[in-house]
Amino acid sequence: MSLGQRTFSGFIWTFTSRLGTRLSIFVVSIVLARLLTPADFGLIALLAVFFSISASLVDSGFTLALIREKTISQVDKTTVFYINIFISIFLYIILWFAAPYIASFFDQPQLIWLTRIMGLDIIFKAISIVQRAVFMQGLRFKLLSLIDISVSILTGLIAIFMAYKGMGVWALAIKYFLSSLFVSIIFFIINPWLPSGFINKNSFDRLFGFGSKLLATGMINMFFNNIYNLVIGKMFSATILGFYDRAMNFYNQSISTVLISVQQVTYPILSKVQDDPKRLKLAHQKLININAFINFPIATLLFFTAEPIIVVLLGEKWLETIPFLQLLSLTGLIAHLGSINNNLFKVIGRSDLFLKISVISKIITVLAIVIGIQFGIWGLVIGSIISQYFTAFIVMYIITKHIEYSFLEQIKDFLRSILLLIPMITISLLLFYTDFSSDLLKMLIMGSVGILVYILTAHLSKSLEFTQIIELLKPLVSKNKNHS
Repeated sequence: MSLGQRTFSGFIWTFTSRLGTRLSIFVVSIVLARLLTPADFGLIALLAVFFSISASLVDSGFTLALIREKTISQVDKTTVFYINIFISIFLYIILWFAAPYIASFFDQPQLIWLTRIMGLDIIFKAISIVQRAVFMQGLRFKLLSLIDISVSILTGLIAIFMAYKGMGVWALAIKYFLSSLFVSIIFFIINPWLPSGFINKNSFDRLFGFGSKLLATGMINMFFNNIYNLVIGKMFSATILGFYDRAMNFYNQSISTVLISVQQVTYPILSKVQDDPKRLKLAHQKLININAFINFPIATLLFFTAEPIIVVLLGEKWLETIPFLQLLSLTGLIAHLGSINNNLFKVIGRSDLFLKISVISKIITVLAIVIGIQFGIWGLVIGSIISQYFTAFIVMYIITKHIEYSFLEQIKDFLRSILLLIPMITISLLLFYTDFSSDLLKMLIMGSVGILVYILTAHLSKSLEFTQIIELLKPLVSKNKNHS
């Protein structure tokens, strides 16, 4: 199987995992949204930044460092395992004693025990980091997909049962750490690996030398990815944060599902051609364009169908989520640019440059927050979107210094993808202002017609990305026919 086919096969399984996991989370979140209140979701969102930073510290960049290795030795695995365990326990102790201060900061007493219970997730994730890295390095995406989907369904059912029994926000809190617990158990059943020996200094120095910069970058990214939760929760209310969090959840179910799948697959794949600049550049460009081809129509549909989606799936008590979702969908046009370009810096070993770019982008984010908040919640959200566009184009410019993919060439690829959307946007606008007998009918018609128009446009215009996807699908379809 060629590199392109391996990449696409890996993407299909990773996307299947993400789609299956996201779909189960999506269905669960719809049921929970009808059983719980916006404030319940807002309380959980308040803690996201603390757990995200803790997760980055536990990982310490070792996962990517292990994946980048051509072969992972027992010494490397043992070193990473013990480091992760020690750091996770230390962080959990800090969170335990910091819980009252977190609750006081947001003036939400419930956060004390929510922090302490949900914090167990840090320890459970640390236990299985090595196994996940080994499976990803070995391109065992199918197995990872099955594990993630199964656990997502199981924990979702448990959360729904708890919410139905009137346990409120605790249904969300218990679900949060059960996922990592069940994943760790399954990993050790499938691959009963145990560490041998203890932390090796040479192994630690080598892996941490690469991973430390990614650790710093990861922590910064995690903090700023959740900074809006902190600002909204502190400056406005848990209820407003609940509306914003649900909009972000819908965005993640659609746009981020594809984006994260591409990132997870491309890093180990591109790492194998890191010494061939020409192949690396061509593969990177293809990934950018294919990802744009997939994400652009999703973002467009999300914008036009936001209202019927929220009304049909969540109910009228969540109407204030609609404008949040429409604004967030606009970032779907450029989200992949920064993320995949940043991924390339990891592949070529320039984690130092990756860190510098991250710092620059966060400075832009801070400026956007300071200026945007002067205009209330909508100024804050619009500012976040503008800052993401600035960051994406900065990274596009910097990438030209390291591979022969010029800024003008990137802009042309971007505009070419935008042009494919014009017929779809035109039809969506007409349907948007059309009266339908129900919101469900409006959602179904706008979604199906929009997708058909986009595919037809891609076919008639002989889109390169459309052709490439069809070509990559053929071996997979043939393989399935032979098995059947």
